[in-house]
Amino acid sequence: MTLMMLVLVVVTFAVSFPAWQVARRQGNDSPWMLGLALPALLVWVALTASGYGAQSLSNIVEVFYLFAGGIALSWAHLLLVRHTGARPGPTALWMIAGLVVMAILLRTFMPVLPE
Repeated sequence: MTLMMLVLVVVTFAVSFPAWQVARRQGNDSPWMLGLALPALLVWVALTASGYGAQSLSNIVEVFYLFAGGIALSWAHLLLVRHTGARPGPTALWMIAGLVVMAILLRTFMPVLPE
């Protein structure tokens, strides 16, 4: 499981890196943009370790949802900052907060999935 998490982090960085490069060239980059899903993953791991929510091996699918959300939001961050002129730092922090809330909601409402 640790290896899978490491692979997911590397894949997320690799897929988000082109968006960060474009934002960096335009001067709209945020250092938080590459690791949007990491705080949400840490919250998810802490909630799972504490026994909160459904405890099933199949519920690992929640991690894939978090990383997919992180990738989608990193590209959305690029488009949002480029087209609306929003400030990159606060925008990225709001997106991180949204992913953390998503992690809490996933642990709260995801039913026990059959293995």
